[in-house]
Amino acid sequence: MASLGRREFMFLSAGALVAAGCDAGLMLGLSPGDSFDTVLDRLHDTDVEFGGGLSNHGPMGAEALVEMGLGERVVDWVNGYAEDLALRMAAAPLSEAERQRALGDFEKRAGWIAWYEAEASGVAPGALLARELPRLLPASLSLHGLLRTAHAYRSLSRQDTPSRRRELAHALGYWASRYDTLPGTPGKTPQSGLDVRAALAKVPLLPDGARIDEGLIKDRMTPLSSLAGFAEAIDAVDLEAVAVEDALTDLVTASVNLFVAGGCGDIVLLHGVTASSATRLLLPALDARGQRDALGYAYQAVAAAYAIRAGSPSDLEAPGAGAGGESEQSLLDAAARVSDVHSIKLVEATLREHRIAARPQLLVAARRWVDC
Repeated sequence: MASLGRREFMFLSAGALVAAGCDAGLMLGLSPGDSFDTVLDRLHDTDVEFGGGLSNHGPMGAEALVEMGLGERVVDWVNGYAEDLALRMAAAPLSEAERQRALGDFEKRAGWIAWYEAEASGVAPGALLARELPRLLPASLSLHGLLRTAHAYRSLSRQDTPSRRRELAHALGYWASRYDTLPGTPGKTPQSGLDVRAALAKVPLLPDGARIDEGLIKDRMTPLSSLAGFAEAIDAVDLEAVAVEDALTDLVTASVNLFVAGGCGDIVLLHGVTASSATRLLLPALDARGQRDALGYAYQAVAAAYAIRAGSPSDLEAPGAGAGGESEQSLLDAAARVSDVHSIKLVEATLREHRIAARPQLLVAARRWVDC
């Protein structure tokens, strides 16, 4: 009998569980001691989404654990996380003509990934991103594409391997297939000196009656297309008012203030924090103009989260003096034991940002989500 390949084994294992009357759970077959690259290889057999539109966070969570020095957790954590994932379908790389029509076509995701895999095998990661980010960054509604790309690029900065290049390809292919924009063009008609922090305070808030409180993030953003003044607030930001790195720090600070003000468990505001922080990881691949553009689209994403979730402009302000007292070590300890992928990713992002510029509310935000 011919030996089973990895994908066939995973598929048949899930089928056997169903036949036995059990819930199907995808088994990646990872063993203790498997390397991060082996983990990525197994995850690349899974689709970029599952469960009706939920993003596959497996590669991102694994990379965040490695970044925090918790690599020994990766295999067990991924084996558990993968139980809910779906196998991905293979496809031929998209042709140039097909790519012109396929931006934002999720049904073409396998073809996008295959094309990016071919590109990533022969183009240095930084050069590939320098070429592709200007096309993809305007898709500021496609937060998970940006997030997965940032994690992939950081893993390549530690070590450039074929597995990590394939992960970058999966991330970019996902981003391209889910390409979706928000109203406005960041900095199109800038008001001189209106930096991202000041510009956020001018973004109109969606009335309570128009808000969508359930479903995927992209669905909750739908009412922004008819929110008067939103596009104009995006156009008005001055992306040259503050240096890009400092402006991103301001944007992360505003995002975490919103998150803390929003109470426990707001997934939209959480992604405002992680996406604005992840943008910083992509800056080395961009020239000065590209970095300003990246800042602009990060601002647009945070502005959208603010518009649909904030209670008032005061939510952008730092929380009171009682919002301190959390330690970095306590959060690392939490990341070493939790299974929730958003807890892992938020802890990593807030710890990294706190080391760039200490802000106690960063640590408070992470603790709040972990304990929620």
